[in-house]
Amino acid sequence: MKASTKAIRFLESLEIPEGPRAGQRVKLAPFQKKFVKGALAPETSVAALSIGRGNAKTALSAGLALGSLLGKWDNQPRREILIAARTRDQARIGYEFAAGFARSLPDDIQKQLTFRRSPRLEIEFEGDGGGHVIRAIAADGKTALGSAPTLVLMDERGHWPLDQGDALEHALLSGLGKRGGRALIISTSAADDAHPFSVWLDQCQPGVYRQEHRPSPGLPADDAQSLLLANPGAKHGIGASLEWLQAQARRAIARGGSTLTSFRLYNRNERVSGETRDLLLTVDEWLNCETSELPPREGQVVIGIDLGGSASMTSAAFFWPET
Repeated sequence: MKASTKAIRFLESLEIPEGPRAGQRVKLAPFQKKFVKGALAPETSVAALSIGRGNAKTALSAGLALGSLLGKWDNQPRREILIAARTRDQARIGYEFAAGFARSLPDDIQKQLTFRRSPRLEIEFEGDGGGHVIRAIAADGKTALGSAPTLVLMDERGHWPLDQGDALEHALLSGLGKRGGRALIISTSAADDAHPFSVWLDQCQPGVYRQEHRPSPGLPADDAQSLLLANPGAKHGIGASLEWLQAQARRAIARGGSTLTSFRLYNRNERVSGETRDLLLTVDEWLNCETSELPPREGQVVIGIDLGGSASMTSAAFFWPET
């Protein structure tokens, strides 16, 4: 039986630990099954998923972490699973989901699990030879150095601090090489194309599975089809409904500024910066500058040049003061 088939069967045997559907069995949506199949394919070593906020990214990660801990599709001895996030508090969310899912396991399995919250967030499994552990770590620490994980889950990789995030990612990937492990990188979009998470999604590389739910740029924030593209869980009762998303979009449009930018980044999964300090124009304000009829170009012209760095683009603005 394929690893992905075993994983899907295990995930759908769990009970949802919190929220309005708490106590019900997990029912994976098609986009989740697609990711599990791609991520656990024999040829895959790194799988990247980009999707809007609220589509059960962390829950899916936590379920896969728990299944890997129990050896449902990986029978390596002394399995080590790392849940890496931007901060310890963010990593705790994945840890708590895994602990919540564990409460729906058979009693004999639960008795073999030990939960630790201090000094580190860990879940240890004593069965199958013992020594198997899930560990939650933060991108602002150095807790990955020297580790040899069999599975790494990078939660919200698009929003890790650049220097510390890159250092942690490199340490995790080098550790995976010792065990032939896999890395699952799951996040909403990063702010731009140059971010390492965007590079994972944009570049075709051997052994890398990519799945991105991102609409075309420049569409109205409340456009229904593009909202569903960024939030495929809305059709299957996962996260917010389309009606809620559209209501939030219209509220963001009315308020504009950073509210609209944040909605585009997190809920529409667009590659726009969430940084609002010293912001001259938002994406929507810039798009409103477009016109189909250009004014005449007469008299002297002033040309302004913005020289980009190694990863950004150079831009030029032409201004005719007379016209």
